[in-house]
Amino acid sequence: MATSTFAPKPRPRAHDSAGLRRSRNACVFGAFLIALAVGCGRPDGKPPETLEQVVAFGPTIELQENAAVINVTPDVTPDPLGGFLVADEREGQLRRYTREGALLWNIGKKGSGPGEFRSVATVLRLPNGQVLAAELSGSFTLFDSAGTAALEQIRTPFLHVQDMEVVDDSTLLVAARLEGRGGTGPSLHMWDIRENRVRRSFFDPFEAAPNKTAAVMAGWSKAAIRGDTVAAVFALSDTLYFFALDGRPRGKLPIPFRDFRPVPAETPRGGSDPVKRANFFSSFDYVADLHWFSDGRLLIPYQSLAAEQALTRTYHLFAMDRAGRRLFEVRNAPRLLTAEPASSTLFFVAPGSEVPNRWALARLR
Repeated sequence: MATSTFAPKPRPRAHDSAGLRRSRNACVFGAFLIALAVGCGRPDGKPPETLEQVVAFGPTIELQENAAVINVTPDVTPDPLGGFLVADEREGQLRRYTREGALLWNIGKKGSGPGEFRSVATVLRLPNGQVLAAELSGSFTLFDSAGTAALEQIRTPFLHVQDMEVVDDSTLLVAARLEGRGGTGPSLHMWDIRENRVRRSFFDPFEAAPNKTAAVMAGWSKAAIRGDTVAAVFALSDTLYFFALDGRPRGKLPIPFRDFRPVPAETPRGGSDPVKRANFFSSFDYVADLHWFSDGRLLIPYQSLAAEQALTRTYHLFAMDRAGRRLFEVRNAPRLLTAEPASSTLFFVAPGSEVPNRWALARLR
């Protein structure tokens, strides 16, 4: 494992001590254990990993806020020019922060008028320096490099935009659904931003979905690029897929989860009942993201929903190598906001923070 440059903490944090107590309690109360699908031990007899066994924590930063800027639902992307770009769907706003948390600029607000966003999903910086924001609806907005002026509004053929990755100067990999497909069909697309044209589409996770209803209603795709290969995951799948940049399949690997709860094959009747719906969607786990590090390790965060807490999310971390070997799996981790694959640096919502404007930096060990 890589050696971290972060100095170890002199003593365990209160958050981690509480996590250990919860783990011991889970081993005593079997019913609670089954409900959460968390094992007291592994098949090899070893105890579950703790977060600090697999990552080394470093400093905590606090993002600058003011009367017009509050971090509520940040979708975070590392900025190639330094710091971070943030898309906040709840606030309808884009922001740029330094690595230390200083606010450099913000633009937009919730709404449907000029300079407003109804459902901004993600943001990234293009190779030419311009900033591109995508809404769930498939409406893209291109901004100047300073994030101060909107240059172009682009209507794309996408719906439910979930992720974007830069491929080259003119091409983006977009994870989304296509208009007119009823929520099915390929979910990854090589999109020519200059011509607003989809060059090719691939990865149809709905074909093999064990529960088509859940796949359409709660499914999304995430992707990561390393060299000439795309790695892709689907929210309800336990398989990792690989593709060439032209969409040709390059194989797949089972994700060797230990605690991930698969979606049931059957959807319960009475789906219009909000209590039954909440119970159903909290009965399985969801892959949340995918990060592919320069040393070949793949980090796959996933999450659970708690029906009795208004579908509050609980976050978990899983890692495997390119050969398909499980490296670790940690339940009940802080929320992972983003990662920098080149440095193996992770950015979590700081443990114990009630709002997502305090971030804890860490590195994979």
